[in-house]
Amino acid sequence: MKKTFIFLLLAGFIPVSLAQSEVDPFCLDEPAACEQKAAKKAERRDKIRQRCVKDPQWCQEWRNNRQKLHAERQALKRQCKANPDQCDELTRQFKEKRAKRNEKKREQKKRAKENLKKSRQQWCTDNPAVCKQWKAERRALLEKCRETQAQLLEKYPDIPR
Repeated sequence: MKKTFIFLLLAGFIPVSLAQSEVDPFCLDEPAACEQKAAKKAERRDKIRQRCVKDPQWCQEWRNNRQKLHAERQALKRQCKANPDQCDELTRQFKEKRAKRNEKKREQKKRAKENLKKSRQQWCTDNPAVCKQWKAERRALLEKCRETQAQLLEKYPDIPR
Protein backbone atom coordinates (compact mmCIF):
# COMPACT_ATOMS: atom_id res chain seq x y z
CA MET A 1 0.00 0.00 0.00
CA LYS A 2 2.81 2.40 0.93
CA LYS A 3 4.74 1.60 -2.26
CA THR A 4 1.69 2.23 -4.41
CA PHE A 5 1.07 5.57 -2.73
CA ILE A 6 4.71 6.66 -3.16
CA PHE A 7 4.68 5.56 -6.79
CA LEU A 8 1.51 7.53 -7.51
CA LEU A 9 2.90 10.52 -5.67
CA LEU A 10 6.14 10.48 -7.69
CA ALA A 11 4.31 9.85 -10.96
CA GLY A 12 2.45 13.13 -10.48
CA PHE A 13 5.73 15.06 -10.59
CA ILE A 14 6.85 13.79 -14.02
CA PRO A 15 6.82 16.71 -16.49
CA VAL A 16 4.49 16.42 -19.47
CA SER A 17 7.34 17.07 -21.92
CA LEU A 18 9.11 13.92 -20.73
CA ALA A 19 5.97 11.89 -21.19
CA GLN A 20 5.74 13.04 -24.81
CA SER A 21 9.38 12.50 -25.77
CA GLU A 22 11.07 9.91 -23.62
CA VAL A 23 14.85 10.08 -23.70
CA ASP A 24 16.47 6.77 -24.57
CA PRO A 25 18.17 5.54 -21.39
CA PHE A 26 20.83 3.79 -23.52
CA CYS A 27 21.75 6.93 -25.46
CA LEU A 28 25.53 7.41 -25.22
CA ASP A 29 25.64 10.97 -26.57
CA GLU A 30 25.57 14.16 -24.56
CA PRO A 31 22.29 14.66 -22.64
CA ALA A 32 21.31 17.58 -24.90
CA ALA A 33 21.85 15.45 -28.02
CA CYS A 34 19.81 12.61 -26.50
CA GLU A 35 16.98 15.02 -25.70
CA GLN A 36 17.14 16.42 -29.23
CA LYS A 37 16.90 12.91 -30.71
CA ALA A 38 13.94 12.15 -28.47
CA ALA A 39 12.23 15.37 -29.55
CA LYS A 40 12.79 14.54 -33.24
CA LYS A 41 11.42 11.05 -32.68
CA ALA A 42 8.33 12.45 -30.96
CA GLU A 43 7.89 14.94 -33.80
CA ARG A 44 8.11 12.14 -36.41
CA ARG A 45 5.57 10.12 -34.44
CA ASP A 46 3.25 13.11 -34.28
CA LYS A 47 3.57 13.78 -38.03
CA ILE A 48 2.72 10.15 -38.77
CA ARG A 49 -0.25 10.33 -36.40
CA GLN A 50 -1.51 13.50 -38.11
CA ARG A 51 -1.06 12.01 -41.57
CA CYS A 52 -2.94 8.89 -40.47
CA VAL A 53 -5.85 11.06 -39.38
CA LYS A 54 -5.85 12.87 -42.74
CA ASP A 55 -5.24 9.82 -44.96
CA PRO A 56 -6.29 6.44 -43.49
CA GLN A 57 -5.35 4.60 -46.70
CA TRP A 58 -1.76 5.89 -46.53
CA CYS A 59 -1.72 4.93 -42.87
CA GLN A 60 -2.81 1.38 -43.63
CA GLU A 61 -0.12 1.03 -46.32
CA TRP A 62 2.49 2.47 -43.94
CA ARG A 63 1.47 0.00 -41.22
CA ASN A 64 1.52 -2.92 -43.65
CA ASN A 65 5.03 -1.96 -44.79
CA ARG A 66 6.21 -1.65 -41.19
CA GLN A 67 4.70 -5.04 -40.30
CA LYS A 68 6.27 -6.63 -43.38
CA LEU A 69 9.69 -5.20 -42.50
CA HIS A 70 9.29 -6.34 -38.89
CA ALA A 71 8.36 -9.86 -40.04
CA GLU A 72 11.40 -9.94 -42.34
CA ARG A 73 13.69 -8.86 -39.49
CA GLN A 74 12.21 -11.49 -37.19
CA ALA A 75 12.70 -14.14 -39.88
CA LEU A 76 16.32 -13.01 -40.25
CA LYS A 77 16.83 -13.29 -36.49
CA ARG A 78 15.36 -16.81 -36.46
CA GLN A 79 17.52 -17.85 -39.41
CA CYS A 80 20.62 -16.39 -37.75
CA LYS A 81 19.80 -18.22 -34.53
CA ALA A 82 19.34 -21.49 -36.42
CA ASN A 83 22.44 -21.01 -38.62
CA PRO A 84 24.96 -18.71 -36.89
CA ASP A 85 27.63 -19.48 -39.49
CA GLN A 86 25.38 -18.17 -42.30
CA CYS A 87 24.20 -15.07 -40.43
CA ASP A 88 26.59 -12.64 -42.17
CA GLU A 89 25.46 -13.81 -45.61
CA LEU A 90 21.78 -13.73 -44.62
CA THR A 91 22.18 -10.21 -43.23
CA ARG A 92 23.94 -9.08 -46.42
CA GLN A 93 21.09 -10.50 -48.52
CA PHE A 94 18.52 -8.79 -46.29
CA LYS A 95 20.27 -5.43 -46.63
CA GLU A 96 20.64 -5.90 -50.37
CA LYS A 97 16.92 -6.63 -50.72
CA ARG A 98 16.09 -3.47 -48.74
CA ALA A 99 18.47 -1.40 -50.85
CA LYS A 100 16.80 -2.66 -54.03
CA ARG A 101 13.37 -1.84 -52.62
CA ASN A 102 14.52 1.67 -51.68
CA GLU A 103 16.06 2.17 -55.12
CA LYS A 104 12.78 1.11 -56.70
CA LYS A 105 10.93 3.72 -54.60
CA ARG A 106 13.43 6.41 -55.65
CA GLU A 107 12.92 5.48 -59.29
CA GLN A 108 9.13 5.68 -58.89
CA LYS A 109 9.42 9.14 -57.35
CA LYS A 110 11.75 10.21 -60.15
CA ARG A 111 9.31 8.94 -62.81
CA ALA A 112 6.41 10.69 -61.07
CA LYS A 113 8.39 13.95 -61.05
CA GLU A 114 9.23 13.55 -64.75
CA ASN A 115 5.58 12.80 -65.55
CA LEU A 116 4.50 15.92 -63.68
CA LYS A 117 7.03 17.97 -65.63
CA LYS A 118 5.77 16.54 -68.94
CA SER A 119 2.16 17.13 -67.92
CA ARG A 120 2.94 20.76 -67.10
CA GLN A 121 4.76 21.19 -70.40
CA GLN A 122 1.77 19.76 -72.25
CA TRP A 123 -0.59 21.99 -70.27
CA CYS A 124 1.55 24.99 -71.18
CA THR A 125 1.48 23.95 -74.84
CA ASP A 126 -2.32 23.62 -74.72
CA ASN A 127 -2.88 26.82 -72.66
CA PRO A 128 -0.07 29.27 -73.51
CA ALA A 129 -1.75 32.42 -72.15
CA VAL A 130 -2.75 30.88 -68.82
CA CYS A 131 0.64 29.18 -68.56
CA LYS A 132 2.45 32.47 -69.02
CA GLN A 133 0.35 34.03 -66.25
CA TRP A 134 0.92 30.99 -63.98
CA LYS A 135 4.68 31.14 -64.51
CA ALA A 136 4.77 34.86 -63.73
CA GLU A 137 2.76 34.38 -60.52
CA ARG A 138 4.92 31.42 -59.55
CA ARG A 139 8.11 33.42 -60.12
CA ALA A 140 6.74 36.27 -57.99
CA LEU A 141 5.81 33.89 -55.16
CA LEU A 142 9.23 32.24 -55.24
CA GLU A 143 10.94 35.63 -55.13
CA LYS A 144 8.73 36.68 -52.21
CA CYS A 145 9.63 33.44 -50.44
CA ARG A 146 13.36 34.04 -50.98
CA GLU A 147 13.02 37.58 -49.59
CA THR A 148 11.13 36.33 -46.53
CA GLN A 149 13.77 33.67 -45.91
CA ALA A 150 16.52 36.31 -46.20
CA GLN A 151 14.67 38.47 -43.65
CA LEU A 152 14.39 35.52 -41.32
CA LEU A 153 18.11 34.79 -41.62
CA GLU A 154 18.88 38.45 -40.92
CA LYS A 155 16.65 38.33 -37.86
CA TYR A 156 18.41 35.17 -36.56
CA PRO A 157 22.01 35.47 -37.81
CA ASP A 158 23.43 32.95 -35.33
CA ILE A 159 21.32 30.02 -36.57
CA PRO A 160 23.43 27.23 -38.12
CA ARG A 161 23.12 27.08 -41.89
